[in-house]
Amino acid sequence: MSRCKGLTVFLFFLLCLVHLGWDWGDFSIKITAHPPIKLRGQWTVDTIGEGSLRLKVAHNIPPLIAEDIVIQGNLINGIKAYTKDKGKLLWSVEIKPGVASPLLLHKRSLYFGGADGFFYSLQLETGLLNWKFFTGSENAGAPFIYEDKIYWTANNQKIYAFSLKGERLWIYSGDVPLEEFVIRGRPRPSAYKNLVYAAFYPGRLVALDRNTGKLKWEREISTSHPIKEDLGVSGKCLFVPVFDFHLFCLNPSDGKVIWKARGGSSSSLARGSVIYQSYKEALYALEKTNGKLIWRKTVKSAALSLPPVVFKDYLIYGFPSKGKLIFASAKNGKTLTEYKFGKGLAGPVRLDEKNRDIYFFSVDGYLHKVSIL
Repeated sequence: MSRCKGLTVFLFFLLCLVHLGWDWGDFSIKITAHPPIKLRGQWTVDTIGEGSLRLKVAHNIPPLIAEDIVIQGNLINGIKAYTKDKGKLLWSVEIKPGVASPLLLHKRSLYFGGADGFFYSLQLETGLLNWKFFTGSENAGAPFIYEDKIYWTANNQKIYAFSLKGERLWIYSGDVPLEEFVIRGRPRPSAYKNLVYAAFYPGRLVALDRNTGKLKWEREISTSHPIKEDLGVSGKCLFVPVFDFHLFCLNPSDGKVIWKARGGSSSSLARGSVIYQSYKEALYALEKTNGKLIWRKTVKSAALSLPPVVFKDYLIYGFPSKGKLIFASAKNGKTLTEYKFGKGLAGPVRLDEKNRDIYFFSVDGYLHKVSIL
């Protein structure tokens, strides 16, 4: 009787191993499928009000998540802060003709560029002004903070270095004729050791001494295509995404090309040794060390110009021209679930991993909160 009972227990154990996906090669347990994902809309708020030209709001300004507050800027009437639980308005600051750059939070202060020629620092809880600086140009470059210094680029082809208290440290000019065509938005600078990196039109990359602003080296990445998205340093690579949808990995010390790959839309969408990209109508997974293709997934419904967000074993992405949020597998790009919300995305999705909430801004001026169940 005891022998039969023992055999039953053993067979039950084997069935459990098979169900969990036991790999007999390396004796490790692997889950063979993703758990089911459900998305639930929590709230939607109108950030621009009645009578506004809603098509003007389409711009690369994602929400900023801060503790119990979510903050959104737009190109029409400025910046507003809402409670995360209910989407209730806490404060607003009018800036005409609007916010031009993504927002950055550091030690209870917000930093961003305005379309009115000023760069701003505001208090997080109240929106009161800490300081502002007039550049005379649209400050569309995403700000970057490194060791208590803030850097940003403006459409006058200059990079600015300031203390966090608003003290000017240095300004470097890209020496590009202002009559040249310049796309809206500038890549976020990056830094490595004693160097800060900035991109100028059309495809010029410079490395500057971060304390003095003196030029250390420069590279012409492209003669006809601008550097598209934010710069980023990870491991031994300075990642540079170019508008022709190539991603470059450069040596951060001297700018020499280590590798170049198709499908470059972002500098920082990495998880472990994999970097995720988008190009036209496809998602890509590349090896971070050499740029080799791991997988490619065609997305048929619309062109992808916004990079995906990495969440655990998932990718979250959407489309500027279509009101659909996609959850996909990070292992192969396969679509797992969708969330429909009306109009397309005005900027990248932002994720509150702790609370499993997604925030995004749509092209019709609405801020959305969606929970992952």
